[in-house]
Amino acid sequence: MREFVRKVPIILFLLLLAALMRFAYLPDKISFLYDQGRDALIIKDIIEKGKLTLIGPATDIPGVFHGVLHYYLMLPGYFLSGGHPLGALFLYILFNVAAVYLVFLLGRSLFDRQVGIIASLIMATSYGAIAYSRWLSNPSPVPFFMTLLVYSLYQLTQKKENFFILLAICWAVIFHAEVVAALFFLPSILLVFVFARIKMPRRRILVAGLFSAALILSSYLFFELRHDFLMSRSAHRFLIKGANISLSFNKDIFRIFLEEFEFVILNLRFKMAVLFFLMAFIFLLFRLFMVKSRSEKTSLLIILFWLMGIPLVLGFYGHAIHHHFLIGLGPGMILFSSYFLVNLLRKKLPFRLLGFGILTFILINNLFLWKTALPENRSIKFYCAQQKLTFDNQRKVIDFVYQDAKGKKFRYEAFGLPYFLNHAWEYLFSWYGQKEYHYSPEKEGVDLVYFIIENKIESSEYHRFKESWLEEKELVVDFISETQVDEIAVIRAEKKSNFE
Repeated sequence: MREFVRKVPIILFLLLLAALMRFAYLPDKISFLYDQGRDALIIKDIIEKGKLTLIGPATDIPGVFHGVLHYYLMLPGYFLSGGHPLGALFLYILFNVAAVYLVFLLGRSLFDRQVGIIASLIMATSYGAIAYSRWLSNPSPVPFFMTLLVYSLYQLTQKKENFFILLAICWAVIFHAEVVAALFFLPSILLVFVFARIKMPRRRILVAGLFSAALILSSYLFFELRHDFLMSRSAHRFLIKGANISLSFNKDIFRIFLEEFEFVILNLRFKMAVLFFLMAFIFLLFRLFMVKSRSEKTSLLIILFWLMGIPLVLGFYGHAIHHHFLIGLGPGMILFSSYFLVNLLRKKLPFRLLGFGILTFILINNLFLWKTALPENRSIKFYCAQQKLTFDNQRKVIDFVYQDAKGKKFRYEAFGLPYFLNHAWEYLFSWYGQKEYHYSPEKEGVDLVYFIIENKIESSEYHRFKESWLEEKELVVDFISETQVDEIAVIRAEKKSNFE
């Protein structure tokens, strides 16, 4: 009992810290962009019209889609919160908080309790991990399920074959959430099986695992039957005909990998992050060749294959490589870093001071960014040019439009990224506008028009398109006034009297 009391408060404190840092500044600082609006409109149709769907968002591979699980995970949150995006985001944040405990559990299992504690501390405060947890998008749950998958993989090395079922379930869920991450992690799983000499589980466990994965992925089968095996044909082109596979290795993957490492460990400190990674990686290879313990060697191989498997396979991917393809590597990067730091802390005084200094700097850097950058969604790679556009900005724009219209019927057009796709505004007007002002914008047939323009995007091409768009609109409407609402310009216009 005394041992239990001694251990629990540390983990409990880290979980509470993780939750606090992830729920801070919400709901105003939710990032609700095109993807979130698209998904919310689909879920709205499911709730209000019973319009079920079998497939999720499109992937980067033509004809291949993410799974539908993303929609149904968010659905209870949207339903219980009356359509508020925070309701859907709540579950994804909890997944990420739970991943903090899983990282501790995996670090303790692979190495020891100290590695688990340091890893969970870094995971709890990591700016990159916090940003991913607040991303209302299909890859968001991947860190949790990837960590659970690797934990299951480790248990298989300990001859606990029942964990094959959990591994299969986690892989199927990751496939739903981020197809590329699931597919390109298969070689890493295979390498662990080979090098750790994992025996295939007994037939009943193997069948149970495969059946569980197939059940989770069954929505794909129904989709395939309804759409003449669209995904199968696309996957055939991808895997067999090589339509999306390059024979030359794309070295840019190493830059993207290091940028992702920077994002998770030392955001905005790229050179320092690269130096730290090289030191830790050299140490890991040294330990891998020098250590005699088969158990520790297996643990190091698991970390090595976790980190390097996806990037090395992605190098042959024939399309653009996005940072979120590597979202499942974040917990592995944290465990890798923690193993190195704990070993430094156990050395003599100069190394101990170096380890303590690096760990302190990582924590201070994360806390500083959490305080200064997170409120504005800055330094978050997957938001790209729209980092400053938040739910708070959008709500203020909708309030302004309704108050300026003073009960008159109006329509709106929005210009942002992606060009001419207004899913986020469509959902927010139909949910927030209807809820607060009891009527929705018209599609056409009214004289009063509001043009909503995201001005704070640093792209010369974007602004050229914007100016051309405005010139085209000026042929049919008169611009009456322009108001700046935070990061967004709102132009009130009326249809030209001589325009039919």
